Amino acid sequence: MVIGPELANVFAQVIHRVRGGNERVPLVTRYDHAERLHSPPLPFLFQRRWGLNTIAVTHTRVKELLDELVAAATITNPDGTPAAFSPHDFRRIFATEAVASGLPVHIAAKILGHDAIATTQTYIAVYDQDVIDHHRAFIARRRNLRSSEEYREPTDSEWDEFLGHFAKRKIELGTCGRAYGTSCQHEHPCLTEVILVDSAPRPASTPHLE
Repeated sequence: MVIGPELANVFAQVIHRVRGGNERVPLVTRYDHAERLHSPPLPFLFQRRWGLNTIAVTHTRVKELLDELVAAATITNPDGTPAAFSPHDFRRIFATEAVASGLPVHIAAKILGHDAIATTQTYIAVYDQDVIDHHRAFIARRRNLRSSEEYREPTDSEWDEFLGHFAKRKIELGTCGRAYGTSCQHEHPCLTEVILVDSAPRPASTPHLE
């Protein structure tokens, strides 16, 4: 996946530390508590020395480090209680920031490894102002693709012609479902094509002479 130069620099430092002067990142196994099995030896990026062995950094250890960071930085919730983070929170933060920055949600789903976009959508925090801002940005992008002539104020005659088009369409078609400008498919014209359209409300289904 594409990353920024700052994150690339952090990864480079982590890899340099993990390699410890070796040519390659050491291969270690990791126990998956959800699946209850050990992975094959892999070059896990987050690993550390444990006694005489090298092990993958566990979920529990990451949580301990986050708790230590929160305590040292005195990060609190709005009510003053200590904040709490889990490693999984950073997937949600990444998804929210990526989609808010313009990444299509289906691409975010692919990066996160989700089979269904609905799963990704539960990760994303969407706020009312975000919806407004992104819709305005969408309209602005669409307008940039069109000629400015298309966004000028219409003249009175153009506006009358625009409204007249729909009035003419109603008179010609009524409630008939056929496409405008095509002939009626029935043997006889629909009743709504020969009566005054706006004279009275019509039922949902159009009667025919057939």
